[in-house]
Amino acid sequence: QTLAKEETEIKADASNLNGVTLYWAKGSQKSAESNGKSGNYGLNFNNRHFPPDARTDCWFCLASPTCEKHLIVTVFDECYVAMPKGAVNEFHSLIVPVEHGGDGAFVTKKLAPEMETVKSKLRTHARTALQKDLFVFERCIQTKGGYHTHVQCIPVEAGSGPTIQSKMLEMSVRSGFQLREITSELSLNALEEDWSAGYFYVEIPLGGGDEYRRFIYRAG
Repeated sequence: QTLAKEETEIKADASNLNGVTLYWAKGSQKSAESNGKSGNYGLNFNNRHFPPDARTDCWFCLASPTCEKHLIVTVFDECYVAMPKGAVNEFHSLIVPVEHGGDGAFVTKKLAPEMETVKSKLRTHARTALQKDLFVFERCIQTKGGYHTHVQCIPVEAGSGPTIQSKMLEMSVRSGFQLREITSELSLNALEEDWSAGYFYVEIPLGGGDEYRRFIYRAG
């Protein structure tokens, strides 16, 4: 009778976890080896298909042994959301394409629709759960060691958009490049055909709802 009572209390205490998905951090080496997957820490992605050309030395490729899967929040069809190693604040997240590539996430036709959907979900979460606005940017410029594109999503204090915009424009001038405001409502992949030279793209929140101002620097 005592045991039955304890089980009932435990179930009651856990009732508020209904519908919650838990992601575990690094597992033990012993556990990984016992499953025949030595060194496979974090989330188990063995039942998912990843591109055969995924680089083994890329932090962001899910098939790579250097990918720290304990930082991953959730995986979609074309992209996933993860926590960055050097976060600006505790709510900072990344949207990362599953496939390795240096082409911009917002200009790749295969990626863009899902990237926009995920970004919108993060913006809604920032506003409703955190009472914050969402600052978004993507630096799509090739680096010496190769580049796996990703989008930075940073919840910021509500109403701080004008301050961020002023500082961002000031810093761009000091750094020697000019950010141009995008006044069209078209997506980036509809504005231009060729973005191969690279770009820096920013969304400045206007506060309240999903409104934001867009700026672009096109390299080359």
